Amino acid sequence: PGMLFGNLQKWWLQKNLPVQEQGGKFCQANSFRSRPHEGLDLYLYRDKNGVKHSLDENIKVPVMYEGKVVKISADFLGESIYVEHESCKSEGRRLYSIYGHTKPVNGLTSGQVLDAGDIIAYIAGGSLQKTKIPPHLHISIAWISEDFSPDDLSWETIAKSEDVILLDPLKIMACKFSV
Repeated sequence: PGMLFGNLQKWWLQKNLPVQEQGGKFCQANSFRSRPHEGLDLYLYRDKNGVKHSLDENIKVPVMYEGKVVKISADFLGESIYVEHESCKSEGRRLYSIYGHTKPVNGLTSGQVLDAGDIIAYIAGGSLQKTKIPPHLHISIAWISEDFSPDDLSWETIAKSEDVILLDPLKIMACKFSV
């Protein structure tokens, strides 16, 4: 549940907190976020044979829709890529997709125009040793005011700004999934 949009629960283990069983599930006390989750975390997938795998640094990340990279910035596990989809406008806002905890492909730069499906990054790896958070992809989707400067985009501003309307990625993405 902690991976889903709007959830307050954390899904990863934190240092120095005891793990306890509750209702057949293992969790930690005080394992809540300071604000609702801004998107969707993807950590596991099933292959064509139904075998479960975790994401790792070999997983390629495609952009969902055509658009333009407007910002690439560091996050606590890798880098976040902000893509503006100029063809999607509504009431003075543009659609953005944001890919967190990535390692951008060589040559990806702000201003670069992308086609849907272009590979923009790999999953950032190696964080488990420091944070106990396994490699995963964070996806946020938002309507952002056309007046809002891409230079001001950050995880802090998208979570708090009135110029940003966050959307549930599972309601936007056309794919089969299970929780």
